[in-house]
Amino acid sequence: QGTLDMGVLPGFLPGFSEIGDAKARGVFEEAWKISLSPRPGAQAMDMIKAAAEGRLRALYLSGENPLLTYPESDYTQKALESLDFLVVQDMFLTPTARLADVVLPVASFAEKRGTYTSFERRVQALSPALPVLEGARTDLEIFCELSRRMGYVMQASGPEEVMKEISSLVPLYADITYDGLRDKGKMAVAPPGGTPGGYSFTPLETAEPSGGAPGFCAGGRGMD
Repeated sequence: QGTLDMGVLPGFLPGFSEIGDAKARGVFEEAWKISLSPRPGAQAMDMIKAAAEGRLRALYLSGENPLLTYPESDYTQKALESLDFLVVQDMFLTPTARLADVVLPVASFAEKRGTYTSFERRVQALSPALPVLEGARTDLEIFCELSRRMGYVMQASGPEEVMKEISSLVPLYADITYDGLRDKGKMAVAPPGGTPGGYSFTPLETAEPSGGAPGFCAGGRGMD
């Protein structure tokens, strides 16, 4: 859920504002001191098709293993093999990573600090239980270093700074601070008037039975 909230969908900004909304885009342009394209990005399968047709020459995959998770694995493999340059950022040498020109070893959730947001929209903190293996880095360290080498320095040395920026730009997370998560985390709730998408959320412990399934367990995706 957290990755969706942070704008991983190609047509949306963090917080589910549409990328074509000039006012919403301006908030992020001012914060980041850059100009953002109003055009939505490409869907995952569209990029695979573009690679197969020779319209996409390079691809950077982070925590993604298309050879096992995408349909038509033979077609996907040929598309990836046709790229001029493939980078895979993952904690394992997956079948996709074996095709890469560069593999960036990344720390697992058990080796880093950060947060994740469950389907319940509960934001919880990650604490490392293991030391980072030699040669690996966290996703945040990799992205910051790559951004620096490409000429844009991101001022984020840890999850505290990342969450501070998120809370300042995404209304749904306005009341969230990293230090305030503690053991049980905190619910990300809609501000007065709701979010642009009109979402509303009820914590599981206060939800009334609906007569359907007795319950479910939904996991979250780690994010720095």
